[in-house]
Amino acid sequence: MLIKVLTWNCRALRNKIPELSQFLIRNFYHVVLIQETWLDEKVKIKIPNYVCLRKDRNAQGGGVCIFLHDSIHFNSFDFCHLESIESLFIKIFIDNRSFIIGSIYSSSSLTTTQLRTDYNKLFCRADALICAGDFNAKHTRWNNSTSNKKGLKSS
Repeated sequence: MLIKVLTWNCRALRNKIPELSQFLIRNFYHVVLIQETWLDEKVKIKIPNYVCLRKDRNAQGGGVCIFLHDSIHFNSFDFCHLESIESLFIKIFIDNRSFIIGSIYSSSSLTTTQLRTDYNKLFCRADALICAGDFNAKHTRWNNSTSNKKGLKSS
């Protein structure tokens, strides 16, 4: 079975929930990874046929969430205890196989040392991993108007 995964850096989900709900009704995805949700615990989200898992920072920035279609079997867990990068991970089970999927938000203010520590934890594992999100890496080769340190290291 193939799974459809969508990632979206929404930069404030609060006022976009009805739009997201309508989009998911018209366009089926198994997993939706969202970054920069800018939510706090006061905001409740309910989208038909989807389970919402969240890790909120506050209403001024950050935060990640994952919407899973209710046909997907999953476990949520703290995959690798990232210290600086905001993340939320799930393990999904499809056709007798398991995959780890993560929604990532790497703030532009993180230092190279902080990133290296977290990336080493994240990418030095043997698990089947799909990771998507906002890494705040910019490079002209990726159709950005400028490049930054993260983009230059990643190019």
